[in-house]
Amino acid sequence: MARITDARIDGRRLVVTVSGAVNPAHATDLVLAIRKKALDSNALQILVDASGVNGKIDTVERLDLADVLPPNLADLQLAMVLSKDLLPTGTLAEGVAARRGFRVRAFSDVDKARQWLDIIREDDGKESPH
Repeated sequence: MARITDARIDGRRLVVTVSGAVNPAHATDLVLAIRKKALDSNALQILVDASGVNGKIDTVERLDLADVLPPNLADLQLAMVLSKDLLPTGTLAEGVAARRGFRVRAFSDVDKARQWLDIIREDDGKESPH
């Protein structure tokens, strides 16, 4: 079962490491645990490194996971680093999240995820033109 193996604050960013096997039945519990850590930390950004997680979650199940995120987290930016098995093939989930007010993006590389979070301006949540 996938579980949080590390969670720490890096400035105003919560960095969470997840590893293990994921399945839809446990994915909601995992998202709820990450949500709790985000609320407890008052972080403005979350970087979830789930590159060590294996398993599969289909598109419908991914969209169901977005329902677990409450509206009061809409100001956060979330970068998820996923293994090839879990990396979405399109941007449907990101688009749905954006329509719900969330800035979410999936990556296969932790450095690219950090770079994306670094270009988000904390003052208004918009991407910097640089």
